[in-house]
Amino acid sequence: MVADNASAGAFYLGPIARPVGELDLRLLGCVVRVDGDVVMTAAGAAVMGHPAASVAWLANQLAEQGESLKAGQLIFSGGVTAPVPVVAGGSVTFEFDGLGVIEVYGE
Repeated sequence: MVADNASAGAFYLGPIARPVGELDLRLLGCVVRVDGDVVMTAAGAAVMGHPAASVAWLANQLAEQGESLKAGQLIFSGGVTAPVPVVAGGSVTFEFDGLGVIEVYGE
């Protein structure tokens, strides 16, 4: 993908389950299921070795242009998995190690 949301119609923001400082984002695992079947697994390291690396890259690119990230700004570090289509009558489940589960149902 060229950029996040290039292949998505929406994104989900949920409650903060644990402070980020308590997590090793490189090792944070994700299991993706389609209609109950595991279709892929991934870890945070899939994003430039560490999700924070892509955020640092963005901050540096903005700084070169005299811009900066702002407090409270929503930033996506990049997806750890490939896009998964949600089809009518189907379901897609994303389970994040120690953080919880997101279930999406096609209508």
